Amino acid sequence: MTLRTLLACTVAAMVLLVLTIVLSRLQPGMGGIMTRIGQLPTTELLAVAIAMGLGGYLGGRPFRFLAPALVVLIGFASLIAAWALAPPQVEGTGSWLVRNNLLGLLLTATAAVLAAWVGEYVARRWPPPALARLR
Repeated sequence: MTLRTLLACTVAAMVLLVLTIVLSRLQPGMGGIMTRIGQLPTTELLAVAIAMGLGGYLGGRPFRFLAPALVVLIGFASLIAAWALAPPQVEGTGSWLVRNNLLGLLLTATAAVLAAWVGEYVARRWPPPALARLR
């Protein structure tokens, strides 16, 4: 992994964290639309698109393959934290979490790939001058 790719992953993760916090404060509640097959995380998709687009702009082609892994890793970590913090008397918490968040994970991974690709395309057209020295 090059320094440029590592920088892109770090910046994308931090921007995703900040945008998720800011957007959750602006739109209280779940921040999505509940469907029969799961929740459509509208604010999360916006945050992922912006953060992974910036990561694709900074990291280029190698980041495009790391973007969905980064988003899915963050998603699984939040699912595990939600499952661990659930009250112990509630039965079926794990299956409920997976059922209601699987669609969101798939959509955010798809949005991450597309946004990283767009960021890479923009970087090819207008390369960031400060990152030309990083390899």
